[in-house]
Amino acid sequence: MDSIHVEIELINAGDQACVRRGHMRPVEARNISVNACVAKKALTTGITEKIQQVLQLPVVGKQLVRLTNNEVMECLKVGPLEVRFGESLTICSALVLPDEEEPLLGLIAVWGMRLIIDPLTQQLIPDPRPLRLPTMRPAI
Repeated sequence: MDSIHVEIELINAGDQACVRRGHMRPVEARNISVNACVAKKALTTGITEKIQQVLQLPVVGKQLVRLTNNEVMECLKVGPLEVRFGESLTICSALVLPDEEEPLLGLIAVWGMRLIIDPLTQQLIPDPRPLRLPTMRPAI
């Protein structure tokens, strides 16, 4: 298999914060389910212009990207975006890609959800290894 595709839910994280504070009803939070390609080389998640129209994420910057056809273009960077895959979730930014491109689940989001690509099944699965946190040692 060359590429892995997964069904993910994308949610406007600002809306989710409003829901948690009681300023918005859960049904009002902008969200969309999409089939996304798991990016094995791209760090940042990519959403299409149509997805951005649904989510209405704030623009936080711009970034140069190389598209699948090798064209280099400047894309808007938006966020915060909540990404859910099964029981896993993370919050990240995303690049707004032209509608001709497919949505991408970037490695930052994959790692943020503690997922890995199973080399045998070529599926996205929870990382079975325990989370390692750095220990804080007092300065001497």
